[in-house]
Amino acid sequence: PLITRFALEEGAFVVVLATMPFGFEGKRRRDQAEGALNELAALSNALVTFDNNRMGELVLAKQGIHEAFAAADRMISESIKAVTRLVVRPGLINIGLDDLVTALSSNRSRCLFGSGIANGENRAQMAVENALASPLLDRGGLLGAVTSVLVHICSDETLTLYEVELLMQGLSKYIP
Repeated sequence: PLITRFALEEGAFVVVLATMPFGFEGKRRRDQAEGALNELAALSNALVTFDNNRMGELVLAKQGIHEAFAAADRMISESIKAVTRLVVRPGLINIGLDDLVTALSSNRSRCLFGSGIANGENRAQMAVENALASPLLDRGGLLGAVTSVLVHICSDETLTLYEVELLMQGLSKYIP
C-alpha cells in the first residue's frame, strides 16, 4: 500500500495485480491478504486479484505442484499481455488508455478479467467461451454483479458484423 500511495501521489495510473493465498494456507493468512487488498483497492485505480484456489482448476488434480504454479504463472502472464493488447493493439472500436482509465476509475472496485482467442468456424462463440472459461471469472459466475465492462475485439478483415453480434449476445447472458 505504501508504494501504491507514492505512485498515486506522483500522478501514476496504478493497476495492482495480486494473488490470494490458497485455502490450505489458513484463515489468518487469508484475513491478512483481504486486509491488504482492501487497502490497495482504496489506493489504486484498479485491482486485479488472482485467487490461487481457482488457479488449481487450471491443472488436473494428479498433476504436480510445479505444474500448478506454472499454469498460474501463465494465467497471470496472459492477463498482463491481454491488458497490454487492449491499449496497444487497435480493435474494431479503438480503446485507448483513456478508455481503460475511465472504466477503471472507480476506487474500491476489483477487476474481473477474461481473455478469449479463437480461430476458424464459430470463432466468435469460441472466443466468448474461452474468455468465460477463465477461473478468474469463476466460469462467468462472477459477472452478475459487474457495473462496467470493457470489451476489446481484434480481428483481420474477415470478421463479420454477425460474428460481433453473436459475441456480444453471448456475453450479455452473463452481464447485467
